[in-house]
Amino acid sequence: MGAVEIRLGRAGSGKSTRIAEEIERELMARPIGSRIFWLVPSENTYAAERLLMKKIPSSLRAEVLNLRRLAQRAVPTAAPLGKTLNASGRRLLLAAVYQQTLPRLQVLRRDRLTISFLDSILDAFTELSENLVPIGQLEGALESAATRIEDLPGGSARAGRSLLGKLADLSYLYIKWKQALEERGFADSGELLNRVQPYLLNWQELQGATVYVDGFADLTRQELNFLLDVAEAADQTIVSLSMDSAWLKGAGATVARAAVAGGQPVAGPNAGGQSVAVAQADLFARPAAQFGALSTAGALGLQERLARVSAPGSVYAPQTLALYDALSLACLQRGLALTTVSGSGGTPGATTGGAPSPSPSPSAAAVPVPVPVPVPVPVPVPVP
Repeated sequence: MGAVEIRLGRAGSGKSTRIAEEIERELMARPIGSRIFWLVPSENTYAAERLLMKKIPSSLRAEVLNLRRLAQRAVPTAAPLGKTLNASGRRLLLAAVYQQTLPRLQVLRRDRLTISFLDSILDAFTELSENLVPIGQLEGALESAATRIEDLPGGSARAGRSLLGKLADLSYLYIKWKQALEERGFADSGELLNRVQPYLLNWQELQGATVYVDGFADLTRQELNFLLDVAEAADQTIVSLSMDSAWLKGAGATVARAAVAGGQPVAGPNAGGQSVAVAQADLFARPAAQFGALSTAGALGLQERLARVSAPGSVYAPQTLALYDALSLACLQRGLALTTVSGSGGTPGATTGGAPSPSPSPSAAAVPVPVPVPVPVPVPVPVP
């Protein structure tokens, strides 16, 4: 069972540089050993690789990857996951499904299909897959919404019926789309992380590995579950979040604290912002149902979430705060040892998003420097 450390710090405070420096020290001490994975969003992989290459030119242990590339690395050692379609194949299959379901559709009926229209539907399918939305739950939510629309005022009722019709058509297309993929032996590319999860625990490259997760402001439910499975298989997982530790100060500041009956604090830095190890004994003694509704990001509304922060106006990234809450609760549910650390410890200004900007050290600024006093020079006076 692995351990998880969450590091908090503002953007540009040196969190990414600290990761690169830690990898450098580990590789200099032990060039051969267990793997080190630095997981970043797809758009940040190049910057992270450049930052790591400045510290150490080559390595047999460390590697910068995004989440999908890590999942693809686990595929050869896992059971066959099925063939996936490229963008053109997905459009063609959706067009065939659309023509079959056209008599049933209400709002999304089109006389002529366009690529942009098909792509918009496929984007919605991907969002449903990434957030692990069950088909039965989606249909139940639509039926429940249909009974409430009639109670709305006239204009709102018409808009609600139009929206409900679109969602009903989208739900029906999604069901037929999944059936068409299964009948033809194809796998949904949007569910790659979910399909690989059962095999991560026995993947040899994660045995004893150190995993750094950096640069993510938000995660889908599928990505969060994937990272938790990686954390269970790895030896240590360090998650770096761009947020201020002050958001977690104050009574009942976090959703993780409010999730426990009685509002007792269970995670987060103390008033001084130092490292705090989570006391898990009290949590495991409580019913698991108390955490069920809060085990994923977005369980609480934005206003309710910010109301638990001592200074709501200071929260400039509420989605990252929601990610911290979801990650903390999920780690506690899975029995992962969790530690929250405030402060980066690296070089301020150095991030995976750009070149480091040096800043003067406090010790150098504290040394007084004598300032030379100008000496007046006599100016000759002209003689008339």
